[in-house]
Amino acid sequence: MGRAGRALRRRRAAALLGALAIASGVSACGTTGSSSGGYTGEKGEVARAISNLESNATANSPAKLCDEDIAASVSRRLERDGSTCLKAMTTQLRQVDTFTMTVESISISKAGKSASAEVKSTWSGKERDSTLSLVKEDGHWKLASLS
Repeated sequence: MGRAGRALRRRRAAALLGALAIASGVSACGTTGSSSGGYTGEKGEVARAISNLESNATANSPAKLCDEDIAASVSRRLERDGSTCLKAMTTQLRQVDTFTMTVESISISKAGKSASAEVKSTWSGKERDSTLSLVKEDGHWKLASLS
């Protein structure tokens, strides 16, 4: 792969991580709020994972985000593209100031290894609906992608 191809892959990985961070409640300063509803069981675990991600972001803790909240597949993709999760999260935490999010619905795969959460978010005054994809790694739900 040539220099242009590597640069494009780095930009795509950075954009993916930025979107993950923004859609998942990352807030470097200002206010953050979320509503994860009254989910129980495995859906409650997914809702708590999203809430924990938001808490770690609010605490401005990129290391915790990478260690506890972001799926290994995302970290590996960033490393292949010449960055690290820690660098990407640190950059994103500097760029986001106000964010709110509400979990609208959660679904778990039959195998129980993946989940999706429909969320409504407001970032810098703009509302958007998104789907967060999570995977279960070592018994914990972690953010894998956004659509």
